[in-house]
Amino acid sequence: MADPGPARLPPPKLLKPPTFSGEGQNLKPDKLKRWLRTVKKHLARSGLNDDSPGVADYYSAYTDGKANNAYQTLDREVEDLTLAQLSHAFSSYSKPLQTPITPITSGKISARQQVDSQHA
Repeated sequence: MADPGPARLPPPKLLKPPTFSGEGQNLKPDKLKRWLRTVKKHLARSGLNDDSPGVADYYSAYTDGKANNAYQTLDREVEDLTLAQLSHAFSSYSKPLQTPITPITSGKISARQQVDSQHA
């Protein structure tokens, strides 16, 4: 009988990427970029890249809510929808912070500042 050789491990089962909704937490800055990067890596494992025909359809499989509605509309209106067109439509959902982040000051002086001012 022939030796079957070394045992091969099955490939790991990969989790699906998160969905992008264009609502709630998806409105945080850079959320769209992270989602695009995650889906890109996921699809690459299947041999798809951003230039593959119909790749926007694959990306849309990981959308819901407003983002899926936007995809459905674009898909009806645009022949051969590209990933660039899809991500441009989704970018309207990701909004930058409207106000700059500044430290919160309470008007209180720290203990060290009190000591320093007493010795000055």
